[in-house]
Amino acid sequence: MKILVINGPNLNMLGIREPDIYGKGTLDDLETMIAEKCSGMGIDCSFFQSNHEGDLVDCIQEAYQDADGIIINAGAYTHTSIAILDALKAVGIPAVEVHISDISERESFRSLSYVSYYAMKTIIGKGFDGYLEAVDILSSYDRVSRMEKTMERVGRALNTGFKHEGYESDVEALSTYYSGDWRKDFEIDEQGCFPEDMKRGVLSEDGLYDLLEEAKK
Repeated sequence: MKILVINGPNLNMLGIREPDIYGKGTLDDLETMIAEKCSGMGIDCSFFQSNHEGDLVDCIQEAYQDADGIIINAGAYTHTSIAILDALKAVGIPAVEVHISDISERESFRSLSYVSYYAMKTIIGKGFDGYLEAVDILSSYDRVSRMEKTMERVGRALNTGFKHEGYESDVEALSTYYSGDWRKDFEIDEQGCFPEDMKRGVLSEDGLYDLLEEAKK
């Protein structure tokens, strides 16, 4: 999985800009924190920051068919840029909007977010940790999306009456799992906890692929 982290105007001044609002951590500190989390989850991540609206639009467009998810803090452009909203809609990449401060408690003009018209979720007022939460959300979304494709293959295989010799018990378990609520094993729960793969212990994701390969034979 590839995640692109985009930060807009003045976020290069983190650590200097209004530390009572944004904290003392720098942009480098933030990117290091995100990179370490992504590395531990096997996620590739890249970073982009610009003070220029057009550059941000170009960056989003260049992510088309390359990034699997976008984390974006558009800074002040959050409240003004229809162009950034249109770019996100154009590329169709799942995106999470993040704001370090709680913009709902600041100036009234910050209450409008054009980015939120596209983002799957908006995280505000959680400091740098908001970016880490965004990584979890995009990772969970990617896992569920991949599993949806896999389970479609499972359904097609089961509908053909697939019963490979030596795999009978796996096929039975797989059939039960396919008809059940498998998404609970892959989605973040209401408390924001990130579940383990296949909590029910039916098959690992690799096991699903192995079994499906057998179904082709």
